[in-house]
Amino acid sequence: AIGRLMCEAGELRDEANQLLDEADRLLHERLNLPYLETIAPSSDVSTVSKIKASQLMGRLEGSFHAEEVIDAETQLCRLSVEITDIGNPRVTKEVRAITKFRKRVYVEKGIPLLNSKQLFQVDPVGLKFLAKGAHSKDLEEIALEEKMIAVTCSGTIGRVQINPKYMEGWASSQDAIRIIASSNMNAGYLYTWLSSDYGRCFIKRQTYGSVIVHIDREMLSSIPIPLPPAKIVSEIGNLVLEANKLRNQAWHNEQEAISRLESWIANKPTVREPNKTSPNKIAVEDIEYDPNEIPIWQLAAQISAKVPEKEWAQVPADLSQRFD
Repeated sequence: AIGRLMCEAGELRDEANQLLDEADRLLHERLNLPYLETIAPSSDVSTVSKIKASQLMGRLEGSFHAEEVIDAETQLCRLSVEITDIGNPRVTKEVRAITKFRKRVYVEKGIPLLNSKQLFQVDPVGLKFLAKGAHSKDLEEIALEEKMIAVTCSGTIGRVQINPKYMEGWASSQDAIRIIASSNMNAGYLYTWLSSDYGRCFIKRQTYGSVIVHIDREMLSSIPIPLPPAKIVSEIGNLVLEANKLRNQAWHNEQEAISRLESWIANKPTVREPNKTSPNKIAVEDIEYDPNEIPIWQLAAQISAKVPEKEWAQVPADLSQRFD
């Protein structure tokens, strides 16, 4: 049962990733937008862009006027649908930056606090936990919600995540700006646009700083977004929302499997002393650990490499689903 839960979790994540890829493909297809990599110059090639003083928009950074950004803007201008910005009330209810959360009180078990890296981990590791009593007033600002979109805004810029249900009530650091879709906007569509090649391009355009780059909520609010008919918005966005449900179920499957395994280990019977009738049994205290030995998974890989391909071909394709 434990193995089956983990296999199902993997299959759910694969299906979720396929839905996200399909949403991205539909975005380009329905809006008739070519992928930027097919029209913009490679980042490995040095380019020179010329612009008029009237086009500076108060920004002198080369990244703001990069040729890729100009190509992306050109493609948007050719669209027959309305182009607005992320900060439009029809698009977002709030673009929230963390401004008050500074002093922190950590405990062994409390509110999970995610940094910008852990936001994107399947099962965040190395978590710190905030004391609930000390941070009850901060939760309105720092708490995560289902379907809330997080955009990294410091250091690594422009990674986009839409929070699954299991993260609801968790917290995140100030290194990610939160975006809450308006009641009439499909959060899945908003995520698809921001995580697309066009969305990332426009986000990174706004970065500022020398050693550690940043982006603020006003800059994020100014990023353009096309608004196709509601039918297309739903068609694209619902794929992402379904993927989020699958990711949530996968996480719960994994937690259930881990819980069962830990329970089994905790209640595992003690190995008895070997006796004359069972000479092959070894007492736990007689087992020695050799740190120089290769890990069991490497040993398994070496053994499996010696098995002929024709033998592997005879293994049932659904063995992992029937193996407990």
